[in-house]
Amino acid sequence: MSPKGGINEITLSGEAIAGGGQPMDSLPDQYGPRTPILQPGRYRFRLPADMGKMYEPIPEAYEAVMGSDDKAKVERMMVVFDATDPLAILQSPGAKRDGEAFQTRVTNIRRFRNKDHTILASDADYLLRILGEQVFPANNPGYATAFTKYGGKEFSADVEATWTCSAKRDIYAVLPGTEQVQQIVGVKGTGKTYRADSDVHRNDQGDYPEEIDVVVQGTDPATQQPVTYTAIVRAFNNLTRFYE
Repeated sequence: MSPKGGINEITLSGEAIAGGGQPMDSLPDQYGPRTPILQPGRYRFRLPADMGKMYEPIPEAYEAVMGSDDKAKVERMMVVFDATDPLAILQSPGAKRDGEAFQTRVTNIRRFRNKDHTILASDADYLLRILGEQVFPANNPGYATAFTKYGGKEFSADVEATWTCSAKRDIYAVLPGTEQVQQIVGVKGTGKTYRADSDVHRNDQGDYPEEIDVVVQGTDPATQQPVTYTAIVRAFNNLTRFYE
């Protein structure tokens, strides 16, 4: 093997490389190992000790409007429990995930909470209530200020799992005639969301699957011929109900 050196110290072949000069935005994303999903059920969590820097704006959200079937374009915010500031799992079904970290987001986007469409509230409202807040915050900064008071506090919540084949994102699919999974650039998902029990069922071990297969009709980017893809859709966890 030749010794390494600078560009002026070594001889590099000028042979053309296929794809050179093309924009890199067509390069598929890379994904490393993922943490297994939380199986649906009741969990107990502890908030990060410091809740001071965990907020992100949502510049454009669509929120339900009282007395209307329309939605209004609004600016809202989210509490981001990420790898730096995750929720700590204190209790989990069967104690299988006790002591682990959980990443999720909680927003203050309001939606109707009853059949008569007379109550509007967000997940952030429900979480703040069980943490001890007694008055709805008046604005987005008010939500951030409220949450900062509860660092290290515990709460319980129901965790659900859903599988969404996004109509806005390129699918990842098994290439026809192979066992390889690849991002199919330009082919979007069906837009359907699949839910535990009603659409997706437990396996023989009693767990919901990490991924499901969804049939998507698309076009082969190379030949422009119609192709039936088997999209790989991963489960997504969400907190649905909060308890003291």
